[in-house]
Amino acid sequence: MSKKAILETIQSFLVRLLIHLIKNQVEQLLTNSWAVSIRDSIIKIKSLNLKDNKKILILPTLPTPN
Repeated sequence: MSKKAILETIQSFLVRLLIHLIKNQVEQLLTNSWAVSIRDSIIKIKSLNLKDNKKILILPTLPTPN
């Protein structure tokens, strides 16, 4: 898969993730299907973000806020 295709795929998972996180904040409700979708998006993004050598990230990670 080309780098551009990987980035586009990551972008689509990020959109899905953000939609569910925003819905969760607004509605103060987390359904089982949303939780599964959020978890799946995070797993897919993490796996797509690793290059073939499994050590170098395509997109750098951001520091987590304290």
